[in-house]
Amino acid sequence: MAVVETRNLTKVFKEGELGAVNDVNLVTNEGEFLVFLGPSGSGKTTLLRMIAGLEHPTAGEILIGGRVVNDLSPRERRIAMVFQSYALYPHLTVYRNIAFPLRAQKTIKVPASGKSLGFFGRMQERRRLEKEKVQWAASLLGIGGLLHRKPRELSGGERQRVALARAIVREPSVFLLDEPLSNLDAKLRASAREELERFHRSIGTTSIYVTHDQVEAMAMGDRVVVLNQGYVRQIGTPKEVYDQPADTFVATFLGSPPMNLVEHDELIVGFRPEQFRPAAQVEGDKVSFRLRVENVEYLGSEWIVAGILTGGRMEGKKTIARMASAQSLELGQTYDFAVPERELKFFDRSSEKRVAARALQWQ
Repeated sequence: MAVVETRNLTKVFKEGELGAVNDVNLVTNEGEFLVFLGPSGSGKTTLLRMIAGLEHPTAGEILIGGRVVNDLSPRERRIAMVFQSYALYPHLTVYRNIAFPLRAQKTIKVPASGKSLGFFGRMQERRRLEKEKVQWAASLLGIGGLLHRKPRELSGGERQRVALARAIVREPSVFLLDEPLSNLDAKLRASAREELERFHRSIGTTSIYVTHDQVEAMAMGDRVVVLNQGYVRQIGTPKEVYDQPADTFVATFLGSPPMNLVEHDELIVGFRPEQFRPAAQVEGDKVSFRLRVENVEYLGSEWIVAGILTGGRMEGKKTIARMASAQSLELGQTYDFAVPERELKFFDRSSEKRVAARALQWQ
């Protein structure tokens, strides 16, 4: 395991254009599962590739285990990367795919006591040690029975596990994973996510994971780094970035449906759809609204209610509620809704950053 740190890390692909990554400072702790989350073009993959050594930074430093690695090759950084496509060799068996980095980089070393074995004896000993490592990695990921198959004979989930086994067999100090579940269907993604979580718990290696999927980020990350347009917008636990978003981008990027944002003078007022409920269901201090219901969707475990706020300064603002039941609501009718006062978030209208409510005396 190793600490991964970036200091003022920047990547500009073309002079005069906005950087793909801009002045990023972060620390990934030993054994942590850190997630880079953001939309397409946010810089998350470029940031990962710089840590891997596949892209050279325009400015700044990358440290792995306290050592500056800017000028080191990917192999010298002792990292292993799992790509979105898995990058398996189609003509090789699962065994040989997993063993490939051991053979290519000659990482299997015969102990000094093996010098007396002679050339062929040492070769046999390398193959024995290689077999032990491959079988260990395959067993850990539950693919011990697939070693003689080719990639085309595997399911998407099995290919993903082969890619992970090929990475772990090198015993790296850091794992880098670039959207490894994006090619799987929804059902398989859920089971593969569980396997990845179990895999990380079992090995405890420092891991950095890239995704645009907020469910993956919230479910898997010890901490989440939210990026947009090359900038870090917030770093925190999944609960922190969801409950206390640093700005309106984070507020609306996380959550499905996203946070409701309503402009009010110099303020933007935000509240989550699950906190926006019929007024009679909200206890304690609350802020009241009038909602004209425009659409109701039944999703099995919940209802999504979309409507328009009416009356006063809120007139005409689109708002969404997430409710356990909405059978009593009729389209076109207006109802009293409310939000617990403690659940309201406030953002400065010009900077779009979250601010303390009392400082601006919103009522």
